[in-house]
Order: sequence, then structure tokens, then C-alpha cells
Amino acid sequence: MKKVLIVGDGKSAIIDKNFIDYLNNKNYIFDILSFKEITSNKYNKIYSIPQVINNKFYWFNFLRFLFAFVLKGIRIIRKYDIVHFHMFYPGIFFLTPFFKKNVVLTLWGSDVLKSNKLKKKLLGYTLKRVNRITCTNPSFLKKVVEYYPFVSNKIDAFPYMLKYIELVNSSYLNKTYSNKTRIVVGSNSNFAQNHLEVLKAIKESNLDVNNLHLIIPLSYGRCSVEHKLKITNLVKSINCTYDIIYKRLNDKELTNLRLNCEVFINLQDTDQLSGAMLETLCADNIVITGSWLNYDVLKTSGIFFYEINKISDLTSLLNSMNFNNRPNNRKIIVRDYLPKNVLKKWIKVYEEAL
Repeated sequence: MKKVLIVGDGKSAIIDKNFIDYLNNKNYIFDILSFKEITSNKYNKIYSIPQVINNKFYWFNFLRFLFAFVLKGIRIIRKYDIVHFHMFYPGIFFLTPFFKKNVVLTLWGSDVLKSNKLKKKLLGYTLKRVNRITCTNPSFLKKVVEYYPFVSNKIDAFPYMLKYIELVNSSYLNKTYSNKTRIVVGSNSNFAQNHLEVLKAIKESNLDVNNLHLIIPLSYGRCSVEHKLKITNLVKSINCTYDIIYKRLNDKELTNLRLNCEVFINLQDTDQLSGAMLETLCADNIVITGSWLNYDVLKTSGIFFYEINKISDLTSLLNSMNFNNRPNNRKIIVRDYLPKNVLKKWIKVYEEAL
């Protein structure tokens, strides 16, 4: 059995539900160096780093985190057959002198697209030292290669194993239908989800508020209390029924959310490939997204979804939309994104990193 060290946010569903659950027991033993305190029986060993708290002592907390991360990393990374970094963090740069030819770096999107010049330089140096690089979207892969041409022969684009695609697919016949149009706005509480702009566009539309039900998931992500209050007040002002979700949903609840909505609005600033969007497409429900997100890989596969060029265009689209006209995307999503069909690609990356 090969020993693998995962480095990243251990509370992230991407790592916890969409990766470890599928690769565990595939000839690998996993430990984790987590940026947050976690308890889990999925790992052989857990190393945790003090979380950065955003308060008046932010820079002290950040430097403490960075020092602890680098010190712990130096001590342990050479013990593993494979070291897999999930998302680039500047602290990884300080570990590069200790890399062996066994390092995998998975880019999440914002770690490249939202980087300043210094962070991009640190990332470039780090990319030279890693053995394999992955991302989830071919369009994003092209951008990475444009920034860093030297990575062209060691980067691949394919998704994580998305657990909820498996659950949505197996529960598809349990879909329910409502007299109201159920619209899900965003997938988390991050500012980049643009809740306020989307909700204003919905408010300005001609949708019948008596037949409208809004669902706003705010259960995770970076968002101030004040911003959540603005979202709540704006939803109330639309005068329709609504649910604002603050708690983390269990598997059944999240599967039902994907299955039992008519529309999912995904108009965030940047993204590689939204899991929530793919899960909604698998349920044959309507997705509205932004042309700036470059989901060309889905178009090439024949998947249908609505695109707008700017958020203000949402109002006119909603006014003209027939919500009973559902797409048929499920077969394509299952073919391309069902976990068992993606798993072999991840195993190949690990084999090439050894």
C-alpha cells in the first residue's frame, strides 16, 4: 500500500466527499495535513494547522499559520510516496526545496484566476517542482498553460468524483413536482456568488410571486453577518415564499435539493466546474449561468444550459422562460461525470506521480 499525504482544507466537501471516499482502499493509505481542525476515520493520521481567524490580529494569525504549516510540512512530506496539494497556497512555495518527484498539485481556479503578481510568481516556481498538475476544466487548463507554458506536458483536466451525481442519478425516479417555480440562487454564502445582484434581477422580473419559491444556500463560505442580513432582507422584499439554508445539509437533503428545484442560478465571478451545477444538470433541471465562466467542455459534450452575458440580463431571460421545458442532460452527465467513470483517471495520475 502506498502512503499518500493530502494537504488542504479537510472540511472541504471536495476533498472529504468527492475524493477520499473513492480513492481510499484503492492501494493507497491516506494521511492529511489539514488547514482546519477535523475529526475523521477516513485517514490513517491527521495533522492540523491553526486556522487563520479574520479579526484585528489577522496578520499575526496568518504568520502563525504559515510558520506552523511550513514547519510541519518540512518534517513530514518526505515520509510519503505521494504528496497531493489540493489548491495552491503561498506557503507551499516554501516547501518546494523539500519536494521529491512525487508531488501532485490540484488547482481549484481561484488560486490562479484571483492571484496577484506575487502569488502568480510563487505559483510558477512551485509548478516547476511538482510532478503532476490537475484541474477540472479544459478551458481553465488552457489559461494555466498560457500563464505557464512549461506545464503543458504534465497537466490534465478532469473532475473530482462527485458523490451527489451518483446519488442524484440513483434517486432520479424520486423527483417531485410543485405548483410553484422553485429557484435555487447560488451554492454557498461567498460574496462571489453575487446573491444581491441576482435577487435584484429576480425582483425586477415579471415572475408571479405567488407561484415563486426561492431557496438560498448559505451554509458555508466566507460571508459577513451584515451581508447575510442584506440577502435576507432582499429576499423578504420579493414577497414570495423562501428558504434560506444556514445548516449543512446531509446527503439526503442535498440530493433532494438538486432533484426538486426547477431552476439553479449559477452566476458567480469565477469557477472551473461547479459541482452543484453538474448535479442539477444530472437531475434534468434548468441551469442559468454566465458566459464569462467558460463552460465550453459542457457545450462540447452536448449539455444544454442557459447563458447570459451579464447579471442584469437575467430579468429578461426569466420573463421569457418556459419553466416546463426541461433539458435532457442526465445521460451525458452520467457518462462523463459518474464517479466510477472518473476514478480511473485519478488512479493514473497517482501512478504517474510515483
